[in-house]
Amino acid sequence: MLTRPLGSGPSAGSPLAYARGSEFEGTQNMSTPRGDFEIPVKEEFSLSEDGKILTIRTARSTPRGENTSKQVFAKQ
Repeated sequence: MLTRPLGSGPSAGSPLAYARGSEFEGTQNMSTPRGDFEIPVKEEFSLSEDGKILTIRTARSTPRGENTSKQVFAKQ
């Protein structure tokens, strides 16, 4: 099983377990003044055919609803 640091925030660095191919699924543990939370997280990594664009899509299910983001990195 591979793990990698996850996300940002008060308790960043929760391990994210390798699931399959280019998808990662895991949980992020957060401690806040309102209590401790375990937030399900899914990340999907894709690389363009020419290998120059890396796209990361992240989905988190939080107590306040679903949170999604997309990050795009271009090789220089």
